[in-house]
Amino acid sequence: MSTITLDYNYFPLMLESGKDLNIPDFKTSDNGKDAWEYYGNFKSSNYDKVVSFQYQNQVPGDDDPLNYRVWYMETSVVGDNLGLIVSCKIDYDRGNRDDHLTLICGFDATGKLVLAQAAAQFHGADDKNFKISPVIANTDGVGNDVSEGLYNAMRDVQKKVDYGDDRDNAGRKGFAYVAMMISQCFIKSVRA
Repeated sequence: MSTITLDYNYFPLMLESGKDLNIPDFKTSDNGKDAWEYYGNFKSSNYDKVVSFQYQNQVPGDDDPLNYRVWYMETSVVGDNLGLIVSCKIDYDRGNRDDHLTLICGFDATGKLVLAQAAAQFHGADDKNFKISPVIANTDGVGNDVSEGLYNAMRDVQKKVDYGDDRDNAGRKGFAYVAMMISQCFIKSVRA
């Protein structure tokens, strides 16, 4: 029996193919390997690597994309290969102050996404931080699409929140779409 895993190199290939997402200077010929780059001063571990990407056309009247980073994922096999937990941190790059989203996804032994949870931490706006309760397949109106359920739950929490200017509103509210797309990339990158 093979162990359930996450294909780290396939992940950026899927992220690059996402609607309105772009990895700058991405080369499909390297099979996703060069998309992972060391970030900051630490360069001793894969967990010091990120994939930097852009979310296009989200700020009215502004052609500049929103910049994000997804950190190298941590994975844990559940029990005797009963499933896989994948977690990562996603940064919305605001220059010298980033906002952070932690995303946790759970897969069953067949590689199906069965739960997702997210928590956001906003620099300078602690009162607007949030945590989404676990979104579980086939419960509370979620159906089979946990990624979409996660998106809807995050949008519901954020829809009445004003984060300031148009760019911060778009970037912080963009976490819902970005989390959905990353969870969908996980689905395509899990090997059961």
